[in-house]
Amino acid sequence: MLRPQDILVGLIVAQIPGKCWKYEIASQQSGLSLSQVFASVKRLKHASLIDSRMGLNVDAFLQVVEASRYYFAVRPGRMVRGIVTGIFDKDLFHENEGQYVWPDANGSVRGVSVEPLSKTAPFAALQDEEVHRWLGYVDAIRAGNARERSIAQSRLKEELYAIDARNSNS
Repeated sequence: MLRPQDILVGLIVAQIPGKCWKYEIASQQSGLSLSQVFASVKRLKHASLIDSRMGLNVDAFLQVVEASRYYFAVRPGRMVRGIVTGIFDKDLFHENEGQYVWPDANGSVRGVSVEPLSKTAPFAALQDEEVHRWLGYVDAIRAGNARERSIAQSRLKEELYAIDARNSNS
């Protein structure tokens, strides 16, 4: 059975070409222990979301992300100070709506609170801007209205296919 942190690890797998894949790098980037990354990769392989060469099955992975709004549901909370869940995008949010934030007393932005996909998602987001943006899309899919979900799904799909093509050529 997949766990929320598996989506985070899947996003990191998407970023690192298979021939360059190292559990240590994924552990450092995700904030998860080596054993947690290993277990996550094992679950992702078992679910056919990544192959033996550490290539992401983008179509299947996107289906899991889209289903995350049911399996890893989150309700937007109150306005709080925190860390923006992704790069703020005016196309995703109307002017009168707040952007999603992971609650953090040291955060620099006020927004609508959402629980992170995994405890280490904010750490992983701060390590890499691309993963940060992707986690924002995942949170928009998990917590957003129909318009936000649609835009986030489309952008995540476009970006994962682009990086998959890039990794296939390297």
